[in-house]
Amino acid sequence: MVKKLLSLMAVGVFALPLAANAVVIDFESLQHVDGLTTYHGSTYSEDGFTLTQGANEPHALATFGTLESRFTGSTALFNDTISGVVTLTRTGGGLFNLFSIDLAELNGSSIAQVVFTSNNNDSQTFTLDGNAFGAETFAFNGLFQGISSVSWVQASPFHQFDNICIDDRTCQRNGVPEPGSLALLGLGITGLAAVRRRRQH
Repeated sequence: MVKKLLSLMAVGVFALPLAANAVVIDFESLQHVDGLTTYHGSTYSEDGFTLTQGANEPHALATFGTLESRFTGSTALFNDTISGVVTLTRTGGGLFNLFSIDLAELNGSSIAQVVFTSNNNDSQTFTLDGNAFGAETFAFNGLFQGISSVSWVQASPFHQFDNICIDDRTCQRNGVPEPGSLALLGLGITGLAAVRRRRQH
């Protein structure tokens, strides 16, 4: 019995790192310390994923410098074309799970609505609160798992986006372990307690 528990504990210990396979597209590589708007072209790739603008949009994907009044405290990307479309895909193709995204106002406090549509034509709308300028985290429902693309429009009064969480819920749980990880941890503690009791008898 003790050997069995120790074997399960060993499997659990080695499985823990494999559970945390989240990708968070955070755009920090685009940070610039100035008060400018910097343009980054019609496509941007990070961590195996690509964001692409719609065809023939006149203004590129952009970021605000850290000294610009609309900088949220974290580098966020935005489509600088009114009614422009951004599409997220896995670079080279393939399915992914989309769990959450941070959205922020673009021009001061505003009640912006952002509609996300998957390749399966499932959609979900997020509404910024408009109470204060800054990023809010929005969680996608289960319809955005096993998708090959998701698109959204830069509609008035406009938004910027950051911290796109893909493939694992851990990135939206603020460091709290996943239920599977907690179960493995509980199994390990139970096993240690059983070993200790056995040695005391």
